[in-house]
Amino acid sequence: MIANQFEIIKHLGSGAYADVELVRHIHTGQEMACKILKTSAPDKVKDVEREVSLLSKMHHQHIVNVNAVGKGPYLKEEDSIPKEVLFILRENAQEGEMLDMISNTGKFDERVSRYYFIQLLAALNYMQNTVGICHRDLKPDNILLDKNFNIKIADFGFATQISGKSGTGKLTSYKGTLGYMSPEQLTKRAYSGKSADLFSV
Repeated sequence: MIANQFEIIKHLGSGAYADVELVRHIHTGQEMACKILKTSAPDKVKDVEREVSLLSKMHHQHIVNVNAVGKGPYLKEEDSIPKEVLFILRENAQEGEMLDMISNTGKFDERVSRYYFIQLLAALNYMQNTVGICHRDLKPDNILLDKNFNIKIADFGFATQISGKSGTGKLTSYKGTLGYMSPEQLTKRAYSGKSADLFSV
């Protein structure tokens, strides 16, 4: 049970700092994915608040939509006492992560790869050139699939403004996942967020 309004249907996944549960609203029956922060560490709470702020600016068919954010009691089946958590409610991508699809089907052929590559580039173009945001953690785990097997980019915990803190367009915080990071990030040099995302893709 989350915030006394949502019942947990099933566990969707876990990361270092968050669980993701499929939940159903008790009164409306609407199903959503719920990202639940597992820690109250101030820096992680700030990351979630930044993620919500960035997602609220984006409305694109290939980027997940956030429905609500809040705090409330979270009671797992194995727990006897609920704990107060920060959570994000977002649309549910019914077909899960692209990583699972690749694991089950093997590498995509050129036609399928092209189909997803075009969708990724459309989302990146919107994200970077319309909203001014880079993702910095693009990987198959963070690319979800909706019921029609179209992509939905998720997990904007490492996202930031392309302009950077200095306004020069150069970033110097090295966020991301090792196997998908650009050479500039790996060697701790100033880098372009746009280029880093394109390298990951």
